Amino acid sequence: MIFSLGSELYASPLEMVREVLKHTDVKEVPYMKSYFRGVINVRGQIISVIDLREKFGVSRNEASNNMLLVVERDGQHLAAVVDEVVAVGALLESDIERKPALSTRIPVDFFLGVGKWNDRLLNLIDVAGSLTVDDFATIQRTKEAV
Repeated sequence: MIFSLGSELYASPLEMVREVLKHTDVKEVPYMKSYFRGVINVRGQIISVIDLREKFGVSRNEASNNMLLVVERDGQHLAAVVDEVVAVGALLESDIERKPALSTRIPVDFFLGVGKWNDRLLNLIDVAGSLTVDDFATIQRTKEAV
């Protein structure tokens, strides 16, 4: 699944994305981290919503469609706000660099590599993996409080 955040392209393994939703009204929950937008009801299931732009420090694209990628990790569902879903498809393994020489200030275990797609580079990420153990604890507490 290829999606945009600001002017950058990202991709997440298709098997990690359960569904794509048009942005819907999000019920805000007080005292959350800035990138937690709140919760939504998807067919009777309460799902926490995070804004990947804010989490990654990416500027919002004013022409954004604000799509939601619903992903699952350890049986918990999460919706991630992205600017736009660009394409659904697979990258060839030959178009993926799994361990590029990068240096970051923070551990990025969710970073899966860099891919090439239509003459552009993609950041390959595990959307659910970008959240910390504390984030998932917060998600669980939020679901219990709603």
